[in-house]
Amino acid sequence: MSDLSSNKFEYIVDEQSSLVRLDKLLCLSLDGFTRNKIVSLIDDNCVLVNGDCVNKNYKVKVGDHITVLFPEVKEYQAEP
Repeated sequence: MSDLSSNKFEYIVDEQSSLVRLDKLLCLSLDGFTRNKIVSLIDDNCVLVNGDCVNKNYKVKVGDHITVLFPEVKEYQAEP
């Protein structure tokens, strides 16, 4: 369900994942992301649940559609 190449991750919550905090679920679902980075994405409104911004304490429910929009990575070049 994810497509990190397009800077977007989508997840539909199933029964097994329900009633877990949003930040914890994303921490388990996104390899290579720390909980601090996930919380930062949530605080920056880059994480939507059913199209709405929520806080990190949100407990996901069966059928919730989670979308994570990753900001563009800016490349910097050092100049002499």
